[in-house]
Amino acid sequence: RNISMEKVVMENLLEGPAGKGVQHAVPEGTKLMNVSVLDGVCYVSLDENFLSQNYNIEESIVIYSIVNSLSELATINKVQISVNGDTGGVYRTDFPLDEFYERNLDYVVK
Repeated sequence: RNISMEKVVMENLLEGPAGKGVQHAVPEGTKLMNVSVLDGVCYVSLDENFLSQNYNIEESIVIYSIVNSLSELATINKVQISVNGDTGGVYRTDFPLDEFYERNLDYVVK
């Protein structure tokens, strides 16, 4: 198929894990609106379901599940997440959407 790798990564991440007793890192029902890469920055636009709050999952886990997954691709160094293309907000309390996030392996289970 002729689909970009960043789109494949995001679709798999949004699909979530399979199995009993597992949780989605990204809020369930979140849809990918657009994903593109320019000069090493991946721009990810998600729908408003991304803002659904599941306080069982730390906000840093939600953000870095996206950032770290995409940063595995050689063409991506930073990620910016938006909601319906809008970067003028904050995810929960600590993650401004107008920021460019880099890989952070502090949130990876070893």
